[in-house]
Amino acid sequence: MAIATLKSTLLSLELQIAPLETRITELEQSARSAVSARRSDAARSALRRKTLATTALERRRDDVHKLHEMLDAIDRARDQVAMVRAMEASAKVLRDLNAEVGGVEHVSNVADQLGEQMANVEEVNNVLNEPNIGVVDEVEVEDEFEQMVNEEREKDVRAREEEVRQTKERMAELEEWERRKKEEQEAVVPNMMVGEGNIEQDVEKRTKEMAEMHLV
Repeated sequence: MAIATLKSTLLSLELQIAPLETRITELEQSARSAVSARRSDAARSALRRKTLATTALERRRDDVHKLHEMLDAIDRARDQVAMVRAMEASAKVLRDLNAEVGGVEHVSNVADQLGEQMANVEEVNNVLNEPNIGVVDEVEVEDEFEQMVNEEREKDVRAREEEVRQTKERMAELEEWERRKKEEQEAVVPNMMVGEGNIEQDVEKRTKEMAEMHLV
C-alpha cells in the first residue's frame, strides 16, 4: 500500500512539471512583450511570477528525484530482505557445523537499524534544505528586466539603421534616374534642331520651283 501511494504521488508530481514549464515560457514571453510595449510594471510583474513558477518547478523536480530515490531504496531493501532470508536459511544449515556462526542475524539487525537511522537523517536533511517557494529574488528579476530592455533597444537601433540604409539606396536610385533622363533630353534637342533646318530648306526650294513655273 505504501509503495502504491509513493508511485501515485510520483505520477502526480511528474504531471505538474510540464504545465509549469509551459507557464514559465508564457510568462517570459509576456515579460518581453511588456518590455517592447514600454510597460515596465507589467514586465516586472511577469518576471516575478516567472520566478515563483521556476522555484515551484525546481521543487517539483526535487520531489520527483527524492521519490525515485525512495523507490530505489525500497527495491534495494527488498533485495536486502531476500539476502537476509537466504542468510538465515544458510545459518540454519551451518548452525550444526559451527555453533559460533550465529552472528549473521545480529549483523543483519544492526545493518537494518543503521539503514533506518541513515534514512531518518537524510529525510531531516531534505526537509531542512527545501527551498522557500514564497521568496522572490528582486535582484534577479531586475537583472532580467534590464537585459530585456537592452535587447529591445538594440533591436530598435538595428531597425533604424536598416531604414536609413534603404532610404540612401532609394535616393541613389532616384539620382541615377534623373541623370539618365537629363542625358536623354540633351540628346533629343540637337536632333530636333537638325529636323527644323531641313524643313526650311525644303519649303524654300518648293517656293522657287513654283515661281519659275509662273514665269514660264
